[in-house]
Amino acid sequence: MLPFPNSFFFDAGESKIQLAELFDGRSQLVIYHFLLPPGADPDHPAWRTGVDGCAFVADHFDAANVHLRAHDLNIVCVAEAPFGEFAALRERMGWKVSCFGGATKEFHGEVFSPSGRPMDHTPGISVFLRNDDQIYLTYTAVARGVDILIGTYNFLDMAPLGRNEISPMDWMRFHDEY
Repeated sequence: MLPFPNSFFFDAGESKIQLAELFDGRSQLVIYHFLLPPGADPDHPAWRTGVDGCAFVADHFDAANVHLRAHDLNIVCVAEAPFGEFAALRERMGWKVSCFGGATKEFHGEVFSPSGRPMDHTPGISVFLRNDDQIYLTYTAVARGVDILIGTYNFLDMAPLGRNEISPMDWMRFHDEY
């Protein structure tokens, strides 16, 4: 457990909120670092290489969230894009999970690198514990390390045709594109 500063703010639309507020009254927090840079509309290079994969991961959060919240854990998504851009994607996908914009490279760097170097553009998860006013970083994973959050993989990996892919994740689409 590494002590973590509460000095980071996120775009919640009408206001900016601090990291501690993302806990939403719970003592544990999972942040999914969603690869959505500012201006990443469907023509942006990140769209088909990162945004769709992150959306696939986020598709799995709402079903689990009722159980997670009952166990004193909140899960949220954060992205570098402004709240309005992230909110539009959240609405399109029909997600209920809380999403916040304005995550900075400094925040990602503080989470994923003790030296404070900015994180490469890759999705990740970070897990925190809040004890009174102190926040602790307890776990991080990036890239394929977030696969554990994707229940669909478990079903496909049991099926006779598996993921039925030619190259990694080539079958993946936004759920409203199948």
